[in-house]
Amino acid sequence: MSELRVLRIAAGLTQKDLADIIKVDQSQVSAWETGRFAPRVGKIPKLAEALHCDVGQIARAVAQIGDKSED
Repeated sequence: MSELRVLRIAAGLTQKDLADIIKVDQSQVSAWETGRFAPRVGKIPKLAEALHCDVGQIARAVAQIGDKSED
């Protein structure tokens, strides 16, 4: 299970909830969690706030996704 998914579940959010909070499509959250794409750097602070964790945790979770990024 991806670290982003673990953090989202721990925050008590669905993919749709998280997508609504950070203003992206639910499909983007799914893509991040499955490792198809990494969120843009600008989304990291928003993800940290929404998931009630620090930016470092999100950065490490995103680093696990690899060098893939959405355009």
